[in-house]
Amino acid sequence: MTSVVHLPFYKDNPYQTLLFEALREEGINPINGGGGGNFLRSVLFRWKPQALHFHWLHPYVVRQSWLGTWLRLLQFVCETALIRLTGCKIVWTVHNISNHDGKHPFAERLAGQWMGIISTAVICHSQYAAREIQKLWRIPPERCKVIPHPNYISRYPNQRNCGNTFGRNLNANDNNVTFLFFGRIAPYKGIESMITAFKAISSTRVRLLIVGNPITQDFADQIETLAADDKGIHLHLGFVDECNLPRWFAVADVAMFPFQNILTSGSLILAMGFAKACIVPRFESLAEVLPDSQKPLTYEPTDHQGLQACMEIAADCRSMLTDIGRQNREQVSTWTWQAMASACRSIYLPQMAS
Repeated sequence: MTSVVHLPFYKDNPYQTLLFEALREEGINPINGGGGGNFLRSVLFRWKPQALHFHWLHPYVVRQSWLGTWLRLLQFVCETALIRLTGCKIVWTVHNISNHDGKHPFAERLAGQWMGIISTAVICHSQYAAREIQKLWRIPPERCKVIPHPNYISRYPNQRNCGNTFGRNLNANDNNVTFLFFGRIAPYKGIESMITAFKAISSTRVRLLIVGNPITQDFADQIETLAADDKGIHLHLGFVDECNLPRWFAVADVAMFPFQNILTSGSLILAMGFAKACIVPRFESLAEVLPDSQKPLTYEPTDHQGLQACMEIAADCRSMLTDIGRQNREQVSTWTWQAMASACRSIYLPQMAS
């Protein structure tokens, strides 16, 4: 059986666990490569795989100091070059251009250029992402493989029946339009601008739920301070048990994605799978995945009033949200893990695919 090491591997990330399950059905043995750090000796003497599949580069390159980062970058280049000389393929899925914390972006960019040279194939989840990385890292188009981001429908059954009970626990009014932000509480997510826009909405029959784990306590304090004077904003900051995730979406009418910058969003695919209308900036990479019915709820990233305008539309036209959500679910339902695993298999074993 063909073995492929995935680096890094995060067991709490459903993207990777679902991909692993689908790859096994394709006759591929996916191997957990750990969460970052050294991998050369394990590749050469323990795993001996046919391919390495990188998902994120920063755990292998970025360190706290500039010196540590440059030394680690040099080590990464040397190790991957040696591994490639053994005949092992290297595949890279580009989830983002640089790490969300913004640490040492130039070093990470050099790592990306190196991966563009050494990789057998580079996987993207949108045509826009493929065009961007081809320009940024000079990757030949024939080595860029576009595979739609699979959905999470099978992972999280849509628990519509739990919405009312869960909502009552939040002192909800069934007539309120509920906006939900769910995910990592981080600056690049645009949470501050979302709170400001929510406060400016003219309708009083609205509420905003902000649910997720803050990256730092300082940032959590900022969000709490900003939301403190509005009773329509409900904060649930901290670890969220995965079993409660469908319940939060069952309560919501609209999912919020006020990104300041983004290349790929698994959380958007998640919300669409829950049949939720989504308020999203009109980044090209995100616009590709949305059906035409979503257009009234998208805004130009440079339009400072656009987010508020979309929230006003959702608050005033609740009746259209269900239909938009239904079309969102239909859109992502065809993007399966089986399809992605099959595409990956053809990359790992091109001779068999042909």
